[in-house]
Amino acid sequence: MNLYTLHPETFLKRDVIDKFTSLVWTERYIRAGEFLLTMPASGTVISQLTEGTPVVINDSRDVMLVDTLSIEDSVLTVSGFSILKFLENRLLRLLESNLTSEPDGQGYYMTGIPGFIISEMVRLFTVDGVFMDSVFLYTGLDGPHEKFPNLTIDSYDNTGVSTQIRFQFGPLYDTIVEAAEIYGIGLSLYLHSATLSDYDLRFKTYRGLDRTSAQSVNPVVRFSRAQDSLTNEKELRSVTKFKNVAYVYSPAMATIHITRPGMAYSGGASDTTIGLARRTITEMASDITPDVCNYEAATLLDMLDQRAKQLLAKNNYINMVDGEVIQLGDFKYGIHYGLGDFVELQAASKQIQKVQVIEHTRSQDSTGERAYPTFSMTDYVATTTYIPSD
Repeated sequence: MNLYTLHPETFLKRDVIDKFTSLVWTERYIRAGEFLLTMPASGTVISQLTEGTPVVINDSRDVMLVDTLSIEDSVLTVSGFSILKFLENRLLRLLESNLTSEPDGQGYYMTGIPGFIISEMVRLFTVDGVFMDSVFLYTGLDGPHEKFPNLTIDSYDNTGVSTQIRFQFGPLYDTIVEAAEIYGIGLSLYLHSATLSDYDLRFKTYRGLDRTSAQSVNPVVRFSRAQDSLTNEKELRSVTKFKNVAYVYSPAMATIHITRPGMAYSGGASDTTIGLARRTITEMASDITPDVCNYEAATLLDMLDQRAKQLLAKNNYINMVDGEVIQLGDFKYGIHYGLGDFVELQAASKQIQKVQVIEHTRSQDSTGERAYPTFSMTDYVATTTYIPSD
């Protein structure tokens, strides 16, 4: 890998950093990526890698920003996050809410296709700065000054059904990541181009492609030890936070005279699931007030059911597998598969599993260059039959 610094005003390559001891570069499907660099400390490289400096590697559109530098025993350690995380410095709020004392957790509601809604929130608060409609003036805390220079909205994911999403007041990054994780949508803020006269940053939402044997449109991608494409597999499973039944209540229920709370089920659960298979969670949605749902019972129930689905999505089953991709194997990241893609994994158990690529890490040190995809398997069946191997 080659690491380059970029000029912070033009985003053109400025310095090449090639005498490092180790470099770990991680890209993620939803959350911001990150990097970690170690090398001998010198005055030259310290001046090149000052805080806030953009850096890139070859074969990646991700731009990372230097966040932290430390020196110990003449070793310089530099770390940072992708520019997507900089959106935590843009704040979501309605101008009219400055005149009210809203309850904790209140935010802004928008209805539509999730991928479009997320892109629209980024547009309103970082591209336009100020947006007017017949009801609200949408702005950051200081609208025009919150604009992000040279940022435009690229394509957005238009799959799924129209739904209502609540964006809580606060850092824009936090609220769009929460929505993206609930609906499984990828986020990308990347450098599209840079010239002597201009640069072009773009934000997009997207979904990965299905590259499993269950479809016939895309070539199948299957990683396995048997095919010499995967080694050093590691797996993590946990039901510590897993819930499969959710109930959401609101003080508005008493005003509108409904008794049923919002309800949702996941992981094979239903209204008849009992015993150890039933894992229940509840929440009080104080921000869903009678005026928010226009004093309509049907609207209130729909909002409570949607919040219950979101609550389950934030308390899901954890099943992650990672492994080292053989560099000379059949599949190359960025060509045969990418972030968010669904591929197949044949682990030591010999079973073929459908997994999603949620992050990809490249590292380089004295032993050479390696690649580490991380896969996610989120489906969970409460009652599992274990079949021992021969």
